[in-house]
Formats: sequence, C-alpha cells, structure tokens
Amino acid sequence: MNRTRLLCGVSWIVLNLLATSAVAQMGVGGNGEFAANVAENSKKLKQYTYQQKTEVLLKGEVRSTKVAQVHYDTATGEKVVVPVSSTPAAEAEQGGGRLRQRIVEKKKDEMKEYVERLVGLMGQYLPPNADRIKAAMPHAQITPPAGGDAKIALNDYLKPGDVMTFLVNPTSKALNRIVIQSTLDSDPVSFSVDFAKLPDGTNYPSLTSIQSQPKQLEIRVTTSDYHK
Repeated sequence: MNRTRLLCGVSWIVLNLLATSAVAQMGVGGNGEFAANVAENSKKLKQYTYQQKTEVLLKGEVRSTKVAQVHYDTATGEKVVVPVSSTPAAEAEQGGGRLRQRIVEKKKDEMKEYVERLVGLMGQYLPPNADRIKAAMPHAQITPPAGGDAKIALNDYLKPGDVMTFLVNPTSKALNRIVIQSTLDSDPVSFSVDFAKLPDGTNYPSLTSIQSQPKQLEIRVTTSDYHK
C-alpha cells in the first residue's frame, strides 16, 4: 500500500458528502452552493505546489520523518509526490545476544504490520463511501452552529460503535475538520483531518493525524509552504 498517496491530499474528501438536505438544516448553505464552493476550492488547490512532512511517533518520540514536494500534473490533474528527504530515528543499542535481537526484530515487524493495517483502516473511511453515507444520514446527529461549527456525526458508518464527524463553518461553508473514532482489533483508534485557509481563501488539509492510544502510536502528516 502506498501510504504517502493515501495520506496526502484529502481536501476532496467531502465533495459529495454535505450536498444533502442536512446541510440546509444546519445553515451552511444549500446543495448547489456547497457543491459549487467545493468544486472551485479543489480547482484552486491543484494550482499549488506544497511541502508534505510525514512523521511516525511512538511513545511521543519521533521515530521517522519523511519530507516530500507535492504538485498536480497540469495535463492529467494527477497528484505528483517527489521525495525530498527521509530521516529514520537512530535505533537503540540492541545487545543481549541473538535471542534479544530476534525479540526486538519480531516487535519491529509486528509494529510495521500494525501500522499498515491502521493506515488500511483509514483508507476504508477516507474518502467516505457514498452508499454508507446514504445509509447513515437518516440517523445522523446534526448539531446546528451555536457560536461555532455546525456538525454532522454519522454513527456506525463502517462498523458498530464508530463515529465519523464533520465540522463545517456556517459562514464560509468551509470544512474545518473531520474526526473519526473507530477500533482496530480491540484497540480504540482515531483519525482526524484539520483544514486551514490560504491567503486567497483556498481550503487545504493542514494536518492529518492517525492515532492508536493503546500502542502509543501516531502518524502525523502536515502540509505547508503552498505556492504557485
């Protein structure tokens, strides 16, 4: 699985999600207005080149960092990710003989497999599936804006007990955040995407976070230095 391709560029996640009658109920604009705004935002974002940093943290410590330059091909519109640097964390002295080394290697392999499955689970949520959204919307918890963002919470979106929440600015109609609470095996895990605005008003994903608290693991992706 190409983790970089999955994690970068999630501004299109809600292209069709909020173009429903629920949006009007929340005061964030009608179907046509929202769809037009999102389409225009996506078009503007593809004009930019930006830097993307991916960090893997374990027990609060950064274990590896990857930096890439991202842009969109002008002919195909496809995202192009060019690696710039990769800085794995220095490994601790193993010692303790061959048995100790085998145990350490086994734990590293288990964590790698866990990370792959965690990222794979995120891929089942993002981008959202239209059929699952349609099924969940009749039971959605819709919170009108009260001095803050309007919210749509979809329960049991992918599996029993999970929640996918969308936070939308009622004035600008811009998506501010997506938060997903789910489970992997028996571990509670979460995914979140925070959006910000460029000087011309273009909405972009500034921070994507994947977390497993039981494993004390976080994958953090930030984007910056947007320029044309």
